[in-house]
Amino acid sequence: MRETVRCVTGRVGAFLSLFVLLACAVPAGRAQAVVCARGSEDLLTLPDNGYVGWWNGSSAVCIGPRRVVSAAHVGGDVGGVFWMRGNSYHAVSIHRHASQDVQVIELAEPLPGYHRFADGVRAGDHGVLGGFGRTAGNQLADGYDWSGAQAEAWGENTIDNAAWLIVVSFTNPADPSAVPHESTFAGNDSGGGLFVRLASGELRLAGIAVGVTGIGESQYGGLAYCLNVEAFRSWVEGCRADFNRSGAVTAEDLFDFVESWSIHSEAADLNRDAAVSFEDMLLFIRAYLVGC
Repeated sequence: MRETVRCVTGRVGAFLSLFVLLACAVPAGRAQAVVCARGSEDLLTLPDNGYVGWWNGSSAVCIGPRRVVSAAHVGGDVGGVFWMRGNSYHAVSIHRHASQDVQVIELAEPLPGYHRFADGVRAGDHGVLGGFGRTAGNQLADGYDWSGAQAEAWGENTIDNAAWLIVVSFTNPADPSAVPHESTFAGNDSGGGLFVRLASGELRLAGIAVGVTGIGESQYGGLAYCLNVEAFRSWVEGCRADFNRSGAVTAEDLFDFVESWSIHSEAADLNRDAAVSFEDMLLFIRAYLVGC
């Protein structure tokens, strides 16, 4: 998985927090990119249903019609550009979590697609890594350095731990436990995504890259850390009933939602299944009745 430059804070327990702080002793500011155990020529083909791009020198993942998520330590400003496969999208607002290493960037232009959040991710699940960081450079005795170009890259790994922080390890391809396209995160991959693939082929976001072991190189046995979407899911989804984001649930929210729903606006797709349906109406009504 890609390595990140800063460590996440959150509910990980005292011992794990200390371990991560020591393991992620990397200069603050940038994450790392996907490095493949067999070199860049063995990376996954860029998936048509993968939506990862460049944000403020590192990475970000599309999670809504006009919304991307990244690691908070990546930074960025309103007016900044999210770039993905030749197209630019401009930030109109940025929301940073008060305690977790995560930020959401709202964009002016619509995105071509986005990822929904995964549910029930467990240790042993097959993971797909995507980021816009450094790719493999020179081969070392026990891995690769990060001298390769910065580019969108995708690989695979097995999830070792699926707690508040999701952990993956970089395995030597000669080891029978290695998966095809065995990869890890590297430079400028912070904010990139760890995904799980459903039977339908859909890629669901399980976590965002926030930290790695090692500086300047990915060694076999090294670890990468992703903030589990469960650490920020409710914060991202917010209060569904406050449809106009006024800070209060009023009758105006009801009118605004019904109007958006009636014209099949993307804003009314509350369950983010790429379709405005009766299920979205039920979700809003339930939220409105309880006040959030």
